[in-house]
Amino acid sequence: MKEQNQKSILKKYSKHILIYLLFIFVAANFYLKHSKLLIYSNATNDVAMLNIMWGMSPTEISQVTNREFEDVSSVDSKFKSISQKLPIIDNTNMSQVNYYFLNDQLFKVRIKKPIRPYSEERAGQFIQRIGFNNKNGDIVSGLYAGEKYKIKQGKQKKSLYLGFDSPNLPQNTYVTMYYEPIARKFDI
Repeated sequence: MKEQNQKSILKKYSKHILIYLLFIFVAANFYLKHSKLLIYSNATNDVAMLNIMWGMSPTEISQVTNREFEDVSSVDSKFKSISQKLPIIDNTNMSQVNYYFLNDQLFKVRIKKPIRPYSEERAGQFIQRIGFNNKNGDIVSGLYAGEKYKIKQGKQKKSLYLGFDSPNLPQNTYVTMYYEPIARKFDI
């Protein structure tokens, strides 16, 4: 009798359980689609910097960096700019990172890294972390001499230069990275 009673309870509530499971599935699917996560992600296999991939959505970048965004601005429904402070070398001197999105796909990154009290060695570490090959310190010495560097690596374009307060006294390192396939897709 007990066994039959349990079957009747399952039969009685099976529709409710199915409706509940369906609701959870629809809600989870909506969240993933809206946040552009997992199967809805547009991220490529090309690395912009650190663990950030080109094409990632703002939500994905926030999760990868484990940091909140400081400033979000939208020019229109397609274009969005978001900034955040990241510890590219260490937590003591944060870098200002601006991300640029087209249809929630990362296509451009600008980094401003204060380097004033740090040595050329520290600037070299930063340059290597963002993807420039600084063999023999040539790029760092060139930057301190006022040179600007532009390179193209596969589908990416990168530029690097120092901002000076006065002659021979650099204040910030500026880096711009740009991913061509996404920009081309939207005619930019």
